[in-house]
Amino acid sequence: MSMLFIEPSDVWLFRDGRPFNIGSGQRVQSLFPPFPNVVQGAIRSHQLALKKVNLHDKDSIVAAVGTSEDYGQLRLRGPFLARVEKDTAGKETIVPYFPLPMDAVVKNGEVRPASAPRQASEVKTSLGENLWIMGLDDQPEKIKGNLWLSCTQLLQYLDGKAVRIASTATSEKHFFTRENRIGNSIDSSLGITQTGMLFEVEYIRPEKGVGLLVEMSGYDDWPSSGIFRFGGESRSASFRKVNVSFEMGKVQDRKLPKRFKIYFASPTWFSAGWRPENWNIFFEGSVKLVSAAVGRYQSIGGFDYAKQWHKPCRRFVPAGSVYYFETTGAASIRQDLIQNALTEWGAEIGFGQYFITSKEW
Repeated sequence: MSMLFIEPSDVWLFRDGRPFNIGSGQRVQSLFPPFPNVVQGAIRSHQLALKKVNLHDKDSIVAAVGTSEDYGQLRLRGPFLARVEKDTAGKETIVPYFPLPMDAVVKNGEVRPASAPRQASEVKTSLGENLWIMGLDDQPEKIKGNLWLSCTQLLQYLDGKAVRIASTATSEKHFFTRENRIGNSIDSSLGITQTGMLFEVEYIRPEKGVGLLVEMSGYDDWPSSGIFRFGGESRSASFRKVNVSFEMGKVQDRKLPKRFKIYFASPTWFSAGWRPENWNIFFEGSVKLVSAAVGRYQSIGGFDYAKQWHKPCRRFVPAGSVYYFETTGAASIRQDLIQNALTEWGAEIGFGQYFITSKEW
């Protein structure tokens, strides 16, 4: 297992799932951090280059890196936003950051969990499930921009502790800026611009020391550092192996508290939309969902270069979503889960990564 820290050599472009045609009047928007499928594509492409695989030989490609749905030996966790910082001793360290949990309440300069869910007969929903309502006693403040918590502070938050915004939560502008650029399509035969073919592209420019953390296994012979193509327009990025560790999905003896909640650190896909058809595919024992704070779905697809066609587009639960559970009797997380991930697709490449509370909510 290796932990890679990926840093930009220039701006990055990570397109969303919307189609784009020059002249259509549509603006290309970048998503950051990118989805795990973007990272696996870049890593597998670089693996082909490192192994000097003949790109016209499909059998050699499959033998080296697998197919669009079979990733071979490759296993990933991430990518996670990260920044080079100095610890109390003045030594440089790489700190991972995660999206603000969607059950968070921001008030008086603090971030804290919403008041515990409870049954509320006066609140009716169309979900078709008897879910409890959280935050009935809260009056949160409106915030501008996206906030992030360091790994250490996220764990404190999941233990029910309040976190000061000034020192432990950071807005998007402290990590990266968005740059909008206008372009015009060129007629290659004449070498002139085409009338009415303007387009706009949004790029991501990370601040100095800001990059992405990715845990990788399966390609253990990778060099300790290097440069590879990453994201749209084949922009370059540098990578280096670093000594950073943080445990996700850790439960003592795999036994779950009577009341626990799960925070998703990466997008996850469920067969029934925002939830699976049956939670028993992830848990052993009696586990019941009682409440959830879920963000707007994210459509994730891609392009299959082998088939020269679009990959299926799936709707994912976004990172930062939080699910509240209750157990009856002994319960635990299943031991046969791929990468210990809670997702019905993409566990091998980093979807469905999560943190779980060790204390009851």
